[in-house]
Amino acid sequence: MALNVADILKIPIMEHSRLVAGRKGLSRQVTSVGFADWEWIEQSHPDFQKDIVEAFEPGQFVFTNLVFAVNDISMIMKAVKDLSYCGISCLCYKTALFQTLPRDVLEFCEEHDLPVIAYGRDIFVEDAMFSVMEAVRAGDNAYLTEETMTRMITDRISATEVRTISREVSVRFKPWAQGVFLAPAAGSREWDADRIVRRYYLNKGLHRKSIISRYRDGILCLITAGSDDPETYRIILGEIMDVLSIRRQDVTMAFSGIYVPYDHLDRCVREAYHAYVGQRVLGASSLHYDELGSLRFLIPMSGDVSALEFSDRLLEPLEDSEHYMETARAYVACSGDAPAAAAALQCHVNTVRYRMGRIKAMIGRESISDSELFRELSLALDIRRIREIYVV
Repeated sequence: MALNVADILKIPIMEHSRLVAGRKGLSRQVTSVGFADWEWIEQSHPDFQKDIVEAFEPGQFVFTNLVFAVNDISMIMKAVKDLSYCGISCLCYKTALFQTLPRDVLEFCEEHDLPVIAYGRDIFVEDAMFSVMEAVRAGDNAYLTEETMTRMITDRISATEVRTISREVSVRFKPWAQGVFLAPAAGSREWDADRIVRRYYLNKGLHRKSIISRYRDGILCLITAGSDDPETYRIILGEIMDVLSIRRQDVTMAFSGIYVPYDHLDRCVREAYHAYVGQRVLGASSLHYDELGSLRFLIPMSGDVSALEFSDRLLEPLEDSEHYMETARAYVACSGDAPAAAAALQCHVNTVRYRMGRIKAMIGRESISDSELFRELSLALDIRRIREIYVV
């Protein structure tokens, strides 16, 4: 849930701060945290205004020491006007250099309902910023909980709730969005999901185009843009991974389609996670939902009683014999090609053919053809593998 300025004032580290202007703006939503330091000292630079707009964003709770105004107090008014134009939620200044702000600055903030908060010199700005950032993150987690994402994945959430969540999380969704599920690659020692999430909330530039949340052993990343061009999302994901120090070789990536988030946020989440499950089943390092093939319907129905009964009926008779289960897996992995399965198992092709004949007898299906056996074993093994991964 996107918190407002009044909520931030209740955080323990902010308890002794003072609201000095903009009381009517306490309901402004806080979506990120920023810091204003030297930006207004070099305002003669030709790209100054562009740099300010890029540095600060709507909904940002901005801390400052007012260092830029030490030699020219009029810079405070300039900065406040620029920050108000950027749509920040609040300006929070440390009283070490200025105990009070100029009257014209306070009057401007009152007129524009921009909250201004003064906090004491005994508080480290890094501690205050981290506390606010953690509060914003907790607000997002209140909506994008694991339980909520599970209901999205299993299609057990109403359209009304999807729209509510889309509007309450801290990112301001643009017309389109895509879900990307990142998970640790096999053997990766660099994966630290908590560190990645913390780093995300400290990088304000990512908040305009994405929101991330932990889910199971991975991270769900929702990317938003004004276009439905897949290349746009590829570029943004690359930026996210660079900024958060996620190495490509350390992760697997699974992608949803691109949809209107206020109507189909749940679809972004569901498709990204289903693609991840399919990726695990297929042993791929990257997979798009559209590449799932038959897994596209097998994944959501894998928990169905009839699917489980079908899988167990074929596989349980083989579980007492390692050789027969191993042969069945190799036969399916090799697309029903007995010589290829024999090569994979390092045995004679006749051994594979004998075992496949025995498997037909063991499952009570002596009369089916090899192609029919391949199809049924393939489905049974896929269902079982999905159920090992897809625990919702």
